[in-house]
Amino acid sequence: MQTWNQYVEEGVQGIEAGFDLTSMKASDFQKVLTTIGFDDKAGVEKGKNSFIWKGKTGVTVVTGNNPFTGKTAGGNRQDEKDYLSYVGISGKDSGKELFQKVVKMVKSLGNYKDFNPSKRVFI
Repeated sequence: MQTWNQYVEEGVQGIEAGFDLTSMKASDFQKVLTTIGFDDKAGVEKGKNSFIWKGKTGVTVVTGNNPFTGKTAGGNRQDEKDYLSYVGISGKDSGKELFQKVVKMVKSLGNYKDFNPSKRVFI
């Protein structure tokens, strides 16, 4: 299993995007996870104030909230299902097409306050 520091170092070397205060139905988030090749059996990793959803495709989605359980990764929030909170998407330069597809999915399937197309500035 990869450590949090290894994940951060890997993510910084590729392409990134970020969303602020994002809501999305858990069923729609499952579509995003399927697209990135997330392995349900491996499960979601809990990082420092985040949930890390690593796909087999090289694209990773990081959220501040788990939309399936409603649990928050940090802070004193009440559980809230269908809420992602802050979202960061990262991938390798070689997977730019899939990365862009995932960004478009979050834009079209979710509601968000703000978007940064080049950095994970929110999480």
